[in-house]
Amino acid sequence: MLLGVLLFRSERKNILHFILTGLIWGFALSVRGIGATLFLASGFIFFHSIFRYVMKKEDRSQLLASVKKSSIVVSSAILFYLLMNAVLFPIPSSGILKFYADAVSGENFAKWLLLNLDYYYYVFLNFFATMGGSWLWLCTFSKFILLSLIPIGIVMTWYRRKGFDDWLFIAYLLVLFIYPYLGGGFRFLLPVMPLILKYIYTGFSSLISLSKVRSSLPGISFFLIILFQYTPGIIGQVNSMDYSEEGPQEEPAVEAFEYISHLPDEAVVVFLKPRALSFYSGKRAAYVTRNVKPDEIRDLFKRMNAHYFLLCSQNEEVNDVILKKFIVDHKSELKLIWHNNNFELYYDLN
Repeated sequence: MLLGVLLFRSERKNILHFILTGLIWGFALSVRGIGATLFLASGFIFFHSIFRYVMKKEDRSQLLASVKKSSIVVSSAILFYLLMNAVLFPIPSSGILKFYADAVSGENFAKWLLLNLDYYYYVFLNFFATMGGSWLWLCTFSKFILLSLIPIGIVMTWYRRKGFDDWLFIAYLLVLFIYPYLGGGFRFLLPVMPLILKYIYTGFSSLISLSKVRSSLPGISFFLIILFQYTPGIIGQVNSMDYSEEGPQEEPAVEAFEYISHLPDEAVVVFLKPRALSFYSGKRAAYVTRNVKPDEIRDLFKRMNAHYFLLCSQNEEVNDVILKKFIVDHKSELKLIWHNNNFELYYDLN
């Protein structure tokens, strides 16, 4: 997605460059649905250009150039996406769109906005909470300084003139903050982390300029303090490299994926982390969104041709409450065919 931003921001004006940018956008959308924020940002740019034209802050040639660029990029992206997902690797787009539509259907967006704001506020702060003990004061001080620099950098950047990356930042956070999910962690901030760092740098450099300090010493010192905070974490990572992290590399998970890899080719396994299961076992996977009604789950599994159900009892991150309840409610119709200390695999006898 970052590459798509850099290409769109480029000053090049030839059609081939616009088409290449569109291909990157289409690929980004194919990889993750969040790639749609690129298109949303281009829509913001389009309406902003019209607004500037109406307010006589932009002439007709600038407006036409903006419309031409956006039209070619978006058209190329959609065509490439359809080529990838409808021709070369047929995936029903209606299913993907329905998945996201079902995920947000009936949700209270105002509630989720507040929940996500609170959640990602602490996610960001905790990313910089790298030291404890007698050094806790240092990372506490620096993480709040970094957080306070973001709005300053945003104001300074947007005051000069918003670029495409700034519109993308708005689009991404808009989607992130209203999407009804509180389990993304810092990885959901990674796509816009370069922009957050840009705002931090802009905010810091603006304050230095206002203070009329000509020396680069404050900036270098602050940067070294941030790096120093990560020293314990880096040492800890090096010392623990011989141990498996909690997740798919743990021995119980390896055993589970190994067993599932020998299931029939047509097997569809229901698991809370379907992408991980599919990647490590080579089998098709699915899972149940929380807004599916309990009396609809059985029919949903039949439509997906899903007859295998994997539960994990030792890791809270993959504790699928909905699937557990389904198994309890239909225990007479299911058979436990394999298990270890962490996982249980059930088979639907019907």
